[in-house]
Amino acid sequence: HFETRYCGHAFDPEWIIDFERGELRKNVFVLKRSYLSPYSRYVPETIDDEEELYLTEEQIKAEEERIAREKAAMKYHTIRAGDTLSGIAVKYGTSVSKICSLNSGLKPTTTLSIGRKIRVK
Repeated sequence: HFETRYCGHAFDPEWIIDFERGELRKNVFVLKRSYLSPYSRYVPETIDDEEELYLTEEQIKAEEERIAREKAAMKYHTIRAGDTLSGIAVKYGTSVSKICSLNSGLKPTTTLSIGRKIRVK
């Protein structure tokens, strides 16, 4: 009996291990939410179906670069006395609703606290 779990959820170990050959299927495994179903079984219909389960190193690198670009594009503003969301939005060329969507718990009617950092882009 061999059991695999992720965050307390069991999944079919055939997704990651080829038991016939006794080796890992790939070096990188992307666990999809659907695999966590107790009814999910590893049954690739074609080689193409199996290949879709894994990310290539190029795809991983591209995703890491995309995330790095997004982080570099993020901008934050530290609230100072007299700041308003509308004033901050104008300063950064965005909208109050966009700023609110980037900051959980922030609403257009929220009283801003001096020193608080908010994401503006």
